[in-house]
Amino acid sequence: MVSNKFAIHTNTLSSVYMDSSIKSKQTSQLLFGELLIIKSVRNNFYYIENYHDGHCGWVYKEVFAFLPAIEFERLKDRPVARICYPLASVIDVEVKSSLHLPAGSCLHDYEPQSGSFKIAKRVYQVAKESVLYLDHGQLDDIDRVTSSLMNAPFQEGGKSILGIDASGFVQLVFAMCGFPLPRGSQQQSKIGVSVYSLEQLRIGDVVFTHQEGVILKTYIYLGHDRLVSMEEKIIDIELSEIQNCTSSLLIRRLV
Repeated sequence: MVSNKFAIHTNTLSSVYMDSSIKSKQTSQLLFGELLIIKSVRNNFYYIENYHDGHCGWVYKEVFAFLPAIEFERLKDRPVARICYPLASVIDVEVKSSLHLPAGSCLHDYEPQSGSFKIAKRVYQVAKESVLYLDHGQLDDIDRVTSSLMNAPFQEGGKSILGIDASGFVQLVFAMCGFPLPRGSQQQSKIGVSVYSLEQLRIGDVVFTHQEGVILKTYIYLGHDRLVSMEEKIIDIELSEIQNCTSSLLIRRLV
């Protein structure tokens, strides 16, 4: 066991496992720049809590950099810019190497004028048009955000353009719009307020289909009778396709 320490994820993308083994089930992923609370260590793995959503699991030891508590506290209360392209190239200014970051990656201490940001004492440069910088949550860019993830294939526990599951998709879209959400569909379906019919849908409402309390599918409403959903990949569908759904519908206004 270790007393709680703090860290920042410095890989482009890393798996979070159910147990301390790469053969274990992937339960989620970490995006570049996400803040972590380190809870324990076992062999070459650390048991972490993702500060942004509370999800816990095991990650390999070489995917993060430790942060002093005072720096963690500073970063967690600041607005975070996020990559809004499916994949964006960023340059490490010191060593002139590049990283390809998936949509949703966190850019701390981002400077909108210069397109620079800092992660674990390293300075990076990014094309400004590939960044969403929000100092408060808003759904104005939800269509743009979902477009950046269109056709992403299904991957259990995934939350990037390279592979994503339904709850990861919902979480990532809302995170990029400035609204943190829990990781799982069951948790997501219990927050916000109820919407009682499809006729009352507003942009950003989430429709869950379920049977006996088990979430089957998830849809995000984009307006103009359009939704996006995870099938075998992220697709755009018409509202009419779920109006005659045989499963029960649960509609939530999450924000």
